[in-house]
Amino acid sequence: MKKQTLFYILGGVAIALAITAIILVICLFPKDSGAEPFDIKGTWVVYGGANSTGNEEYMVFDEAKVSLYREKNNAYFTSDYTYEGDYINVTGLNTEFYFKQDSSTSFFMIKGDATCYKLLKVKEAFPTFDSQVLQKNWELVEKAGHAEANQTLVFNASTITYTKDGQENTFDFVWDNENTFSVEALSSSFEVYVLDEKVVHLIQSINGQDYVWKLETK
Repeated sequence: MKKQTLFYILGGVAIALAITAIILVICLFPKDSGAEPFDIKGTWVVYGGANSTGNEEYMVFDEAKVSLYREKNNAYFTSDYTYEGDYINVTGLNTEFYFKQDSSTSFFMIKGDATCYKLLKVKEAFPTFDSQVLQKNWELVEKAGHAEANQTLVFNASTITYTKDGQENTFDFVWDNENTFSVEALSSSFEVYVLDEKVVHLIQSINGQDYVWKLETK
């Protein structure tokens, strides 16, 4: 009996010490609060398979409301919404979307049936595009949600010079419409969306998949 009692006493002491150690760790090394919440306010182009019309669609979020535009200056719908944690609840649709950040300037809204709406931040909805905005030296800083380095793109009227780690390749491209060009050598088309004078996005479409390239210039 004495051995059993001693066993329980020692076990209780060990548990108490463990709890004390946990408390000390929590007090001395407070939990990291994490990154700032992703800011969804602004204008976003809806791209990818969930775009139901096949034409340009934009979503505009302010502090409390979200609007979907399928034509300029004419909201298809407007609703209150809440954005908390990993969820966006659009009151007017009675629908909760799971939020997933894709990159520093894009995110996904995923419905319960797995329908995925892909959103990319832009300067304005239904902009007038000037192809000369691309004719600069650009640095590729993100691709498909991953940071990139030591890669540049130089656009001329009909060629792109792509340099990675000092190795240079030049590709011909043709404009398919106002803001979309194709590169036959890459079997890809690219939609161009301007965020501001120093940042543009290219949405690469290849084999039914979409990949966002974020380009910056000085």
